[in-house]
Amino acid sequence: MRIQQLTTDNSAISVDQALTEFMLHQRTSRNSPRTLEYYEWTLARFKAFLTAQGLQNVRTVDSGTLRLFMVSLEETMKPNSVHAIMRAVRALFKFLEREELIARNPMAKVRMPKTDKTILEAFTEKEIDQLLAACDGKDATSLRNRALTMLLLDSGLRLAECASLRVGDVDLQTGTMRIMGKGRKERVSKLGSTALKAFLKYARLRGGNPGEPLWVGKQGTMTACGIAETIENLGKAAGVHAHPHKFRRTCALFMLRNGADVFSVQYLLGHSDLGVMRRYLAQTDRDVTTAHEKYSAMDSMR
Repeated sequence: MRIQQLTTDNSAISVDQALTEFMLHQRTSRNSPRTLEYYEWTLARFKAFLTAQGLQNVRTVDSGTLRLFMVSLEETMKPNSVHAIMRAVRALFKFLEREELIARNPMAKVRMPKTDKTILEAFTEKEIDQLLAACDGKDATSLRNRALTMLLLDSGLRLAECASLRVGDVDLQTGTMRIMGKGRKERVSKLGSTALKAFLKYARLRGGNPGEPLWVGKQGTMTACGIAETIENLGKAAGVHAHPHKFRRTCALFMLRNGADVFSVQYLLGHSDLGVMRRYLAQTDRDVTTAHEKYSAMDSMR
């Protein structure tokens, strides 16, 4: 049933119909499979809640219902997870209002839940040394893992972006890469000379045609989940807690410490604004102490 048919009936629009229309909109907007999975998972929880409440008509959902849903999530989930689900619900009702499937948006009166403001950790230099030492062999797996580790640390790629790389995406002369990021926005990333040297060893071993997937293992092409599992296992071998996004934060934080301007780092990471940067590039105690030692107001007057 299409939107034009739905709008002719002002009495009821089922939750199933509303979700079908919303997901169709997301697919035709060319969102990534990961984004579609996010909406499907979060809104499935919302649908289950409405069903338990005996609500089948999306037009009967009011702000009180949404607050009750949020409270139910907060009983079992962390603040950031609750916020993620409520963002999807907010997007759903914005869509329904824009398409005139509901008269008013009940989310407009609901305050979004607060999120944790904890400083997200990056790798220390010692931990990076431990990771590299754990993949310092001459065998094919070690060469691949070292190239993967170096690439993630030096480029700040997202897991999905790294997994989607093809053999021909990395210029072996300059280290430049063209990345298709979130929202199908293309940007340029780059490997420095140290990371490129490690990458070249894997690239020569890998061979292959330009259009073939870059990362391969004993079972064939490595998926995003396969890369994440490889990183986790490498961390265990090194005695370091490791996951793909931690490499991304480390890349950004080290670039800022080395004097890169925040807008260049923002572009490198593929963020559309500085909001996310403020959250996970929060200054550590070390950064604050170093900055004070270097720029002390009174010391500079001596």
